[in-house]
Amino acid sequence: MRPDDGLVQDYKILSVDKATGILTISAIRLDITRWDLSLIDRISIQDLNRKNGRLAYRQSLIQGYGVSSTDVQLTGWIKFDDDRDALKMTEPVFYLYLGEAMYWGELKVQYWGLLLENDPTRNGAFRRVGMGSLLDFEPLKTLERQDTAIA
Repeated sequence: MRPDDGLVQDYKILSVDKATGILTISAIRLDITRWDLSLIDRISIQDLNRKNGRLAYRQSLIQGYGVSSTDVQLTGWIKFDDDRDALKMTEPVFYLYLGEAMYWGELKVQYWGLLLENDPTRNGAFRRVGMGSLLDFEPLKTLERQDTAIA
C-alpha cells in the first residue's frame, strides 16, 4: 500500500438551489474536445503491487481512456460513468478541476476532477458524466476559474 499525502481542495461552493438541486461552484473548467485519448486496458492488482512506474496511481482499477495533448504537456486518464466510447465523442465534454493530492511510490501530483457535459434539460447547467485525473500538470492551477452549475 502506498500512502497518500492529503487531498487539497481547489474549488469554492457558491450556492445550492434547494428547489432544483443545482450546485454552483467556482472552479477551473477545461474543454477536453482537443485532448488526445486512447483506450487503456484494465490491468491486474499484481501490476499495481509491482509499482509499475508507467501507470497512474490507482489507474489499474479502472477501464478508461489515457489522456495526452500535443498543445501542452498533459497526461492522465478519464473514465465515463456510462462507459461511452470517448473516441467517438460528438458533443463537448469538460474536465472540472476539484483538487489535488501527492502520491508516493514514484512521486506524482494528481489533479482530480469531474467530467461534465451540457445538461439537455436545464439551460446553462452541466451534468456529471465521469471523472478523471491529470498528472503533474502545474499550468492547470494558473487558469481562470469559472462558475459552473451542476444539475
